[in-house]
Amino acid sequence: ATLDSAILEGTDLTNSVLEDAFAFNTRFQDVNITGADFTNVLMREEVLNSLCLVAEGRNPITGRETSESLGCV
Repeated sequence: ATLDSAILEGTDLTNSVLEDAFAFNTRFQDVNITGADFTNVLMREEVLNSLCLVAEGRNPITGRETSESLGCV
């Protein structure tokens, strides 16, 4: 999926699979990403860092931890 330049404000991404999406200029604000899988999603570093602060859960489809799929350290 191409999410480039999308504004995801207040969006519920619970348990979503965004694997291989392009989200470089996407704005994630007040989103619920519990259980979301972001494997191989290209995004800006500051966006990634803000998502890592709220990353929790495991995706029920892929079995991946949200924080691991984001590459949070």
